[in-house]
Amino acid sequence: KSGIQTTFKTLMRFAVKFYNLPRSPFDSADKLGNIETRPVFITLDEWKKVDDTITDLHDKAFYNLLFWTGIRLSECRGLQPADFDFDQCEINITKQLNGKTLTPPKTKGSVRVVSCPKSVMQLAKQYLDSYIEVPAMPFALYSP
Repeated sequence: KSGIQTTFKTLMRFAVKFYNLPRSPFDSADKLGNIETRPVFITLDEWKKVDDTITDLHDKAFYNLLFWTGIRLSECRGLQPADFDFDQCEINITKQLNGKTLTPPKTKGSVRVVSCPKSVMQLAKQYLDSYIEVPAMPFALYSP
């Protein structure tokens, strides 16, 4: 958004200087601010309808982890088997996968332990147990 504005401002200054444009429209315009957006939430009933359509075990585990824990997409993709505490129904969020690079989460406060419903932990365990040899980052297989 600001890159477009900056480029257009530069173009208008060029037009004023070299093509006799009387003045730049940006001379009297206010700077673009942040556009206020509202978060989009889905209801539990809407989620159940979506979840009922997911048949692939990986996708079902992946999307349930996202929905029920609220973790970021990159955090979910960076999960490793050791991050799951199946006895306590908790997931340790200590890293995220951005592209092909494993990095710490966005902020120090993003390093956390997240509670997870038992049914979702069982689903994640079922998914992880479906491998003969579990990959280092089994949820990284999904890339939107």
